[in-house]
Amino acid sequence: EFREINENEFTLEGAVGLYELQDMADLTLESADVSTIGGYVTHLLGHLPNQGEQVRIENYLVTVTKTDGRRVEELHFRKLSEAALAEKSDAAD
Repeated sequence: EFREINENEFTLEGAVGLYELQDMADLTLESADVSTIGGYVTHLLGHLPNQGEQVRIENYLVTVTKTDGRRVEELHFRKLSEAALAEKSDAAD
């Protein structure tokens, strides 16, 4: 389930497919290893995330909002502002 909070934020279930996410949020994510956004976040972090863990995916800050101990059940996406994106790239240099 995709739930828009405002133009920059939304939540969705971890079981949402990567291709579905492309239609919902204009995010193109591909992985040979996983097919869902919950699996993708788990793969990025390298472990089953705990509630509250965050990861950046493209121009979004993604927060794990619900897990059941075996998988990610819900995620919160917040689009980062241009200023926040610039700060992140400055910090990486």
